[in-house]
Amino acid sequence: MLDRVGTGDTPGTLAQPPLIEPVTVYQRSEYNLQEASLRLPKEYQDLWHLAGELLPLDRKLYQHQLDALHLGIKGEDVVITTGTGSGKTEAIPPPVARRPRA
Repeated sequence: MLDRVGTGDTPGTLAQPPLIEPVTVYQRSEYNLQEASLRLPKEYQDLWHLAGELLPLDRKLYQHQLDALHLGIKGEDVVITTGTGSGKTEAIPPPVARRPRA
């Protein structure tokens, strides 16, 4: 019974047939977090210091991460629906900087 490996129709005792999952290749932007931060308005240019442990500086951001960053600082809501391993967690936009009222 322990030697029985599952098939498409019958589950196995200890092993299942291999599952092959296609993984989408997500488009990278041309900027890493530091480069992207330095192109933002002045109040956001230190962002890379705060998030540097999430994203290594030698890694270019995915395009959807860069887009979320730009939309977030404009105060727009962002919803990211991509697959596992696409960097959704690291695409959370920063809070909008509020300027004091005069």
